[in-house]
Amino acid sequence: MQLSSRTEYAARALIALAGAVADDSPVQLADLAAGQEIPPDYLAQLVGTLKSGGLVATRRGPGGGLLLARPAGDVSLAEVVQLMEGSFSPAECGGGADRCHRTARCALQEAWGDLARAMAEALGRHSLARIARRQDELCRSSPMYHI
Repeated sequence: MQLSSRTEYAARALIALAGAVADDSPVQLADLAAGQEIPPDYLAQLVGTLKSGGLVATRRGPGGGLLLARPAGDVSLAEVVQLMEGSFSPAECGGGADRCHRTARCALQEAWGDLARAMAEALGRHSLARIARRQDELCRSSPMYHI
């Protein structure tokens, strides 16, 4: 199962915001887009979804920008994927009887359900705070080359 670029970009943006929590200052959308190599217009669309999903807050005015709406340790990667993808189901039929008329007599339904639960559980163990810390470790240990 491959997650969409929407989910990847949303996760990267949230992890960057989680890493910026230390100084509690909002991050400008343009700075976040540049730092994460996300097209600014696309990021603006994603921020709308993240805001309506309760993951991002905005602060208006001078010094305004984007912030996490909740502590980074309280937001799991599973929540991000659920918000952006709508489901963990790897197939249309994995969404239950309302999505497939064969649900009651389909053995694949169980396998897709097992996969969706395993994915949700695995991603649920990774908070934005945990991933942001690991990202920081990787950045500090990776040599930078300047020309």
